Amino acid sequence: MGGISQQSELLLARICHDLSAPIGAMGMVASTLSGDPEAFRILSESQQRLVARLKLFRLLSIDTDACPEFSFEKVKDVLTECCLCEKVTFLTRDLSGVLETPRIKFLISAAAILLPALVRGGHMVFEAQEGEGRLCCSGQGGRIYLQEEVISWFSGTKTPSSQTIFCSLIESFAQACGGSVRLVQTSEKATLFLDTKTEVL
Repeated sequence: MGGISQQSELLLARICHDLSAPIGAMGMVASTLSGDPEAFRILSESQQRLVARLKLFRLLSIDTDACPEFSFEKVKDVLTECCLCEKVTFLTRDLSGVLETPRIKFLISAAAILLPALVRGGHMVFEAQEGEGRLCCSGQGGRIYLQEEVISWFSGTKTPSSQTIFCSLIESFAQACGGSVRLVQTSEKATLFLDTKTEVL
């Protein structure tokens, strides 16, 4: 599978730009609902989460040549905004504050795949295992539920769908990093590895 074309990146950036304005208007509508605090809270949170999701898509459209590195802390901030109501915490281990942009895109895609699997909340752990030539993202919680389409994708049965779009993206970003992606899971933990060496855990 080849990398994402420049045309696709530009199209994605335009879609995000065109949708941001009307979503911002939702916040202005929400401000008129001050007489109904619960309705205001729900609409306001929905607006914030939707804007945050668009920011993630925008990050995936970053031109790697123009921006070869990016702040991972900014990515964590956007992920936190995406999870306003979920009981999810974001942790990092041995990651520098700035990473190569393809690696940033790998981690964003990994989070997009694993966050829905934390059905009871939990932790998202972003970790560099530089001695092993790996970067990984883990979802950890009381129960992990990955959709069958996602599991099948990483087992070799690749069925394109709305559920597996990030599986396709993460493989493209792994290739851009000169490596491959691998899924390891148990009932309480699922990890996506970016392997950039031939050694296997």
